[in-house]
Amino acid sequence: MRNRALVVTDAETLSGHPAKAVDGFPADTVVWALGEGGIEPDLVISGINDGQNIGPLVDISGTVGAARQAAQMGVPAVATSQGLGDPADFPSGVEATMAWLDQHLDAVVAGELGTEGIISINIPTCTAGA
Repeated sequence: MRNRALVVTDAETLSGHPAKAVDGFPADTVVWALGEGGIEPDLVISGINDGQNIGPLVDISGTVGAARQAAQMGVPAVATSQGLGDPADFPSGVEATMAWLDQHLDAVVAGELGTEGIISINIPTCTAGA
């Protein structure tokens, strides 16, 4: 449980869209968005973070933590992670995440995903090939 109030400020994305910046952990952003922010999504997609969330890393991942927080608050969630690389291949991560969403959109809209767990998608970075 937090010992201090969340600090939220107006911000702007790199592409110029209005946004909010939450001073805290990724899960704090979910708490604010689903609470004070009044957002009522059908799905929370957390990430794409830089680095896989596998094995023991799952338990310390902010990306997975945000997805878990959403599920605890009753919203289905997906944690997305991009494999390490130089540079990381974030475009392939976006492509894989959107492909998953396209394949599951009917279930998302119908409320069929559930919140007893989360979905974790780990996308490899393959700078030497496909």
